[in-house]
Amino acid sequence: MPGYTYKAKDSGGKTINGTLEAATQQEVIGKLREMGYWPLDIQPVAQRKLPRRSFTQTLIQPFYTGVSLRTRALMFRQMAQALDAGMSIIQVLERLSGRARGPLRRILCRALDNVMQGKPMSEVLEQEPYVFSQLEIAMIRAGETGGFFQKSIEQIADYLERDLDIRRKIRMRTFYPKLLLVMIFLIPGIEVAVLSSPLVWLKMKMIQAWAILKIVLPVYIVVKLALTVPSFKFVWDVIKSSLPSIGTQVRKLGAARFCRAMSAAYSGGLSLPSSVRLAADVYDNEYLSRPIRRVIPAIENGESISECLGRAGVLPQVVLDMLDTGERTGNIDETLSKAAEYMESESTASIEILTIVAFVVLLLIALLIGAISVLSGWKAHLGRYDGML
Repeated sequence: MPGYTYKAKDSGGKTINGTLEAATQQEVIGKLREMGYWPLDIQPVAQRKLPRRSFTQTLIQPFYTGVSLRTRALMFRQMAQALDAGMSIIQVLERLSGRARGPLRRILCRALDNVMQGKPMSEVLEQEPYVFSQLEIAMIRAGETGGFFQKSIEQIADYLERDLDIRRKIRMRTFYPKLLLVMIFLIPGIEVAVLSSPLVWLKMKMIQAWAILKIVLPVYIVVKLALTVPSFKFVWDVIKSSLPSIGTQVRKLGAARFCRAMSAAYSGGLSLPSSVRLAADVYDNEYLSRPIRRVIPAIENGESISECLGRAGVLPQVVLDMLDTGERTGNIDETLSKAAEYMESESTASIEILTIVAFVVLLLIALLIGAISVLSGWKAHLGRYDGML
């Protein structure tokens, strides 16, 4: 559905700017009058055509963008603090571009050029689809057109910091199982280092690691590039979401990301249908997000959002119940934030249990392999000793 920017007067005579999704200008006028506004100017939002992706964006950026999640979170937080201190957007971009390094410096310099020419910063971000998510781009665009740019930047910073915190917790909880996997690789042949020479054992392990890397690395590259193809990604998401235990965690984390993204988008000034559409993109799971996209037209027609998302059948019932409460009380964004916190705590607790089980299993495997290696090494050593006798 096309979007329109509007300028209107409220009942107190204050000028209001914003955006609305509607099929025609007349529909926008009707919506504004229902909201108690007097329309002054309505213009369609220009649909910008993005440039074709370069070689770097196509082949390298799926693996490495040069701008981490932590860097983006820090950039948006610094931007929000500087705007809150009274600095203009030009001053903020000058300051940040002077401190940034690598690809981020290039992006910020281009954004500064755009702003100085009177163009929106979101145009530059749209050209970096692997660096900035559709949620970030849409919220910045809404803030630029609706006059609440600073609020949008703060919401993006909050969202990214929370996402970063969840990923950090998952990495911490899965550290020991990963360490044990490395130990399982290193233990076989350890008797060579003990009874012969550590250098011989190290050389043997390097040869084994290279043999494994020659197989794993091409497979990783092919799969990573194939995931940019929608049909392959859909099949991959179906498999990932259907695996025992792992699929449950994928669904829980996806629901948490959906609620967090929708809360950020809606509180950042976007309409409910737009917020649902962007949150479905942030889901990062085509198999689970497609049913959500199918119910967006019903939400645009004014149906209950909790009922529509319930028909999609991908969100847990507890999230739908909390969202229904938010609709009744008028605090949808706050309720979604609480639902996200609940799902995040549920998923991290489940992941912690799974990692404990994995740790115990891998520890037993490592002990068994270690015992076999020691016994075989000792047997070989005794055999040489018997031969001498």
